[in-house]
Amino acid sequence: MSFHSNEVASPATTARTAAETDLLSACNSVMILPWIDPLADPCGHDPRSTYTEMFWLGTLGPTVTWLIRFTAYLLDGYPQGITVHPDEICLRIGIGCGTGPNSALMKAVRRCIRFELARLPLPVEPHRYSGEHASNSTLTLEVRKRLPLLPVKYLDRLPEQMRKFHERYVHDLITA
Repeated sequence: MSFHSNEVASPATTARTAAETDLLSACNSVMILPWIDPLADPCGHDPRSTYTEMFWLGTLGPTVTWLIRFTAYLLDGYPQGITVHPDEICLRIGIGCGTGPNSALMKAVRRCIRFELARLPLPVEPHRYSGEHASNSTLTLEVRKRLPLLPVKYLDRLPEQMRKFHERYVHDLITA
C-alpha cells in the first residue's frame, strides 16, 4: 500500500487508519476544512504551485496531488470549509466513484493523512468510529492550504539531480 517500502506512518495515523476506512466507507459527505498551521503556512507552497509539481508530485502520486489541489480550490471559494459529496470529489479529480475501503478516494485520503497534508480533527470522538454509522455520516477532514517543504526523508529518495535542484530552489527562495 505504501509508495516507499520503508515509509513509517506516524503513531496518530496508524491508530486511526482503521477508523478512517470505516468512516469514509460509510459516509455520504466529506467536510473539507482548512488546516491552519502557523509554523508551516507562512513559508508553505500552494498545492497548485510549481514547487508542488516539481517536488511533491513524484512523492505523492497524481491522484493525491489532484485531491490536494482540488481541496485548495474549494477552500479558496469557501475559506471556512465546505461539505462535498464523495462522488463529486471523485468526478472532479478523475477517479472512479465510490467510498469503499479500497476505493481510489479512500486510498488518496489515507495517503494525504500519511504525508501529513490532511488530518482528522482532534479530538476524535470515539462514537463516530464505532462502525455503526447513520447513512448521513460526514467525514470531516482538515486539509493544508499551504504545503511544507518536502521533508528530508522524502528528499533523500529523489535522484541526486533533483535533490541538487531542490537545494538551489530553496536557496533562491531564501535569498530572494
